[in-house]
Amino acid sequence: GGDFRPRAVAAWARSKLRAVRCRALCWPPAGRQEDEEDLSYRFATREIQHVCVERARVAMKIIQCAVSCRTAAILVVRFVACQPGSKVVDEGYLVGYLMQLLVYPTTFVIWKWPRVLNPDTLDLIFCVAHLWMVPFQLTATTPQEFALVGRFTGIWCLAFAAFCNKLAVVLFANLLITLCRMSVYANTYSADLALPSDILMGELMSCVMITALAHRFHSMSFELVHRKILDHAVRQESGAMTRLLDLMTDVVVEMNADLRIMHPSPKLAAMLTLGTSLSVVDMRLDDFMPISSDQERFHTLANGLLRDESAALPSVMHTTLRGPHNSLLQVEILCAIFPGIDGAKRLLAG
Repeated sequence: GGDFRPRAVAAWARSKLRAVRCRALCWPPAGRQEDEEDLSYRFATREIQHVCVERARVAMKIIQCAVSCRTAAILVVRFVACQPGSKVVDEGYLVGYLMQLLVYPTTFVIWKWPRVLNPDTLDLIFCVAHLWMVPFQLTATTPQEFALVGRFTGIWCLAFAAFCNKLAVVLFANLLITLCRMSVYANTYSADLALPSDILMGELMSCVMITALAHRFHSMSFELVHRKILDHAVRQESGAMTRLLDLMTDVVVEMNADLRIMHPSPKLAAMLTLGTSLSVVDMRLDDFMPISSDQERFHTLANGLLRDESAALPSVMHTTLRGPHNSLLQVEILCAIFPGIDGAKRLLAG
């Protein structure tokens, strides 16, 4: 009968904490229960999709600027280098130029209308954008323009790879562009440019570098988003536990793995000394226990909670603290653990 109340309070506190954590993390109310790591991974995957949408909007603006520069460069080269009586634009490459000019209004529409650009259409837009690059390769009629198109293609591929987080799709699209450029080289410029092996190696290296950079960029982004979600969940869990203990007890202190108090506690100082001048930071709670058996029981309880790899239930113990003027205070301490942001376990005592 005497031990029933502390155990009941501990069980009730644990159930309340789980309820708060479920609401904070949007835990599924029914069905198969998932651990926090799987749930945070799902949230990070969903969040990175929205991040990719924002990057896609930025990529559209970059492509608009690149198309403007590319069009201006073509017009300047054609009009300046054009001989009197010759055609400024060959009919055979007119389709390629028109496709290039259509990129500007298309990217503007995608950037302006949120319904067009969303997580469900990212892969489709990425694939269409790379298919759109095929006619661009046909606009090069000289070795200089072939090199200029290659530079523009690299900017295009990098800008669009920034919002596609699927490695296979990025690799396939860049291989398609590489094969297209090699086909244009083999059919048109083999007599004017360097050896085919040099061009082939350069194109393949560009393909591999763009794919590797995109993969690394998305991996780092996912890790940052995942870490942000985990940190937010830990803060909410620790805040819920602290608030719950604060409602149930008079004083709440947070201790590290060495059982030292981590933050100032004016309430604890007032309870022990009837004043707030005592700094309890880096002090041990068992230093205020005059009975050695209480110190041993507190050490056993706290170390057991900190070393337990499973989700240990909060525990309650009765002890004696040294109060003002060497008086003895009979208190009950409710101890619970929670993970810190740095991954280390923390002990809350109320």
